[in-house]
Amino acid sequence: GDAAAALSFWPELEVETIVVAGGQHRVTRPGFEFVRRMILPAFVRARQGIRLTAPGLTALDQVDRHGGAGIDRALRSRRASLEEMRAALDATPCRVGNDDRRAVLLDSRDEPWSELERLAHRLLRDAGIDGWTANVWVETAAGDYIVDIAFHHSPLVIELDGRKHHGPAKFDEDRMRSNELLLAGKVVLRFTWNMVRHHPQTVVRMVRRALAQYGAAVAA
Repeated sequence: GDAAAALSFWPELEVETIVVAGGQHRVTRPGFEFVRRMILPAFVRARQGIRLTAPGLTALDQVDRHGGAGIDRALRSRRASLEEMRAALDATPCRVGNDDRRAVLLDSRDEPWSELERLAHRLLRDAGIDGWTANVWVETAAGDYIVDIAFHHSPLVIELDGRKHHGPAKFDEDRMRSNELLLAGKVVLRFTWNMVRHHPQTVVRMVRRALAQYGAAVAA
């Protein structure tokens, strides 16, 4: 549960209850929840003497409480891959809620690292815009940057700005980053949470125009 996620890939997650899995029911204690569930040895890890579910299984378990956020965090931390999550799903075929977990995994196929990236990926797929990869290293004179979305046969890259306000320093850093990408030959489109969430068709139109202008084929 949340405790395993906090210990493995989501350290800032606030843990209200520690879920303990075992073969027998136990008397509930404050701060603990005991569930009757057997965890296969292949999906158990030990950290400082504490046994916890492996990151791939833990990320799947997060779907019940946090939707795709746990999967996003696990992918971003590189502590679990989609293949490991699929293996955990396949190894527990009869669990209640597997349809939801399978759907979120499918929605994660382009490996989003945040809720905003997940929305943007879904928007591009639904619009028939393909030929792109998420979270790609781009080399610039000032160093290498990971861009949120890069197109294979176009200099176009997409940068996504989340809902949280990061202050003047982050604002300046993002503009300097965009400048370096431009000087490295990239064409940068920046979209905010509000744009992707509330004005998706405007985003799609701008991406199509940029791809048409910079040489990549766009699905009709």
